[in-house]
Amino acid sequence: MLDDDHLWTYWGPKDDKEDNWIEFKTKSNKSLRFNVVRIQEAIGLGQRVKSHEIYVDGKRIANGTTIGYKKLHRIEKGVVSNAKSVKIKIIGSKGTPLISSIGLHFDPFW
Repeated sequence: MLDDDHLWTYWGPKDDKEDNWIEFKTKSNKSLRFNVVRIQEAIGLGQRVKSHEIYVDGKRIANGTTIGYKKLHRIEKGVVSNAKSVKIKIIGSKGTPLISSIGLHFDPFW
């Protein structure tokens, strides 16, 4: 997830627990500002995620079903500002979930 190869490099959990998650935290004096969350699976190895949720500072802001090649979540409540943490929780999957890329974006036209 830390390079430009969205096909063959990916994050996968250490074990096959039912709920898996990825969390990003900012440094103490920084905050996040975004209104779109992008998630991509390592689609070359198959679509696996069945359902997921997105949390900002512990509060759920979005949820969805499959991710596939690319899933864009436009945050319905508008811009998220002053966020300190973002957590993506995989609720269900067919096999081990493999996430190749995550992005937090600001779309000025949304």
